[in-house]
Amino acid sequence: MGAFLTAIRNGCSIPIAANLAGIPSRTVEDWLSKGRKLENADIEPEPGTQARGLLDFLRLYQKARSEYIATHVGNINSHATADRPGAWTASAWVLERKQPKEFSQKYLIEKIAEQRVLDLVRFLFQGAPTELFREQLAQLVQLIPDLNLSEASDDL
Repeated sequence: MGAFLTAIRNGCSIPIAANLAGIPSRTVEDWLSKGRKLENADIEPEPGTQARGLLDFLRLYQKARSEYIATHVGNINSHATADRPGAWTASAWVLERKQPKEFSQKYLIEKIAEQRVLDLVRFLFQGAPTELFREQLAQLVQLIPDLNLSEASDDL
């Protein structure tokens, strides 16, 4: 198990880390899935049980992933605050690709654009001159792929 966690700590994907540890990646995915179910159920299994082992494995995996991210964030921060900033771009590149929802500029730009679309939709609905206009606007909005309307649903 140590080889798997070391590989995760070094940024390897689950299949690569599992291969290095000699464990089928499907087995690892199964363990993590079962561990997440236990974690989401707020169950704290008894020590020594299989359920406890699965939950502990999930937590060790999460810790190893967090250590990997923290290493790169620390590298970026140390170079950003140094008198002579050095090479931090590799860490930024890795984080953008491995954790796009947290570090990718493209993801952040998409979220800003989505918010602007939601603001425009709210504006149009609030100023809709007729009920027919509102209905047609609602039909148009549903054609926008991947637009999360849950935030705007109160206004629509």
